[in-house]
Amino acid sequence: MFNFFGGSDNNPTQNNPTQALDDGTNPIIIANWATKGGVGKTTVILNLAYYLYLERGMRVVVVDADPQRSLTTSLCSEAGHPGWKDSVERGDIYKAWKAAHKAAVEGKPIREATLVHPDCAKNPDKPGGLFLLPGTMQISYVGREIAYAQDIGNRDRFNAVLDFTSTEEARGIFRPMLIATAKSVNADVVFVDMDSRIDDLNMNLLMSSDFFTIPAKADNLSWSSLQTTAQALMQLAETQRGLVEFNHAIKYKLKETPPKFAGVVFSAAPMHKGKIININRGWIRECHNVVVNSLMPTLREYHMEAPYLNEIADESNPYTLMVFPQFTKVYPILMQVFAPVFGIDLIDPATLYDFTTDMEQKKLSKKDILGFREKKEQYKKLFAELSDRLFKVIGHTC
Repeated sequence: MFNFFGGSDNNPTQNNPTQALDDGTNPIIIANWATKGGVGKTTVILNLAYYLYLERGMRVVVVDADPQRSLTTSLCSEAGHPGWKDSVERGDIYKAWKAAHKAAVEGKPIREATLVHPDCAKNPDKPGGLFLLPGTMQISYVGREIAYAQDIGNRDRFNAVLDFTSTEEARGIFRPMLIATAKSVNADVVFVDMDSRIDDLNMNLLMSSDFFTIPAKADNLSWSSLQTTAQALMQLAETQRGLVEFNHAIKYKLKETPPKFAGVVFSAAPMHKGKIININRGWIRECHNVVVNSLMPTLREYHMEAPYLNEIADESNPYTLMVFPQFTKVYPILMQVFAPVFGIDLIDPATLYDFTTDMEQKKLSKKDILGFREKKEQYKKLFAELSDRLFKVIGHTC
């Protein structure tokens, strides 16, 4: 791995460690966040990242910022082993953040995190690359430090009881850490997988990102969640506006502009004869109404729209990047070997198994495997469309 901003202890930006962040070559950081769990956040990021790597030859970093580590354990078979990466310097998001915070307090350049290759992304002959910054339950502890750093209303009181100078540096750490990490592998894009909490940790991750997408399901719970999301984003924009006024107090500055909304992604829509079931279509429509009437006015007020968001504004599914159908048994079976939904050719099909009605393992038949390959092409088309629409909305090519 390389040192941030050049790779040596004699780094010319050491006296001004934020200098190299303004060189205009930063990779895109896209967060994926909803105020409800179980809406396909991890599933979408995992498969989209694999698609961009396998089909577009892009270099993609995925960041597991969820304390549950679902992205990490879905990508790496060894991640479930006790002590995995414990001895690796900056080997997970918590250790990388702590090292970055220490560097910021000392006025030193922030170094990159140590990344890993997912199980099905280790082909050295394949163009592009897919890299994971592993998650850990300990990332929750970072939230405590950020909560103090972002509590500007009590700044004077904190100064009286602790060294608030070092505490304040916590506000601006995530973005330079993610940029340093992405640049160390020449990444084109960074996807951040987050949990569903409305807390200082997630707000800071969002404030550190360029764009964000909102995952949802075609049901009443996502309809309610989208209303909450609109309120949370208003709070985020106001908070960021207030925090930026104190950028003079920290070495690594908080991004001055809030993240831009790039669209909603619906997952696991129940299908019948190739069409979404009517009741779920109805809930998608209700979710659209919330986006149009509650979310978008807030985003416009705070200038939180992606530059070409209007490209998907006047459709039958306004501001929607994709409506994914409920995946068949293909996906849970492929997850046995940590592969994406279209990854049947990345692994040995003989290692896959299903279960009988008596819950006994059985090998897949040749017919099953042929069906998997047919589904592979269908799912690849869906993620191709999502990729095209997402990068069109944010104004980049892929």
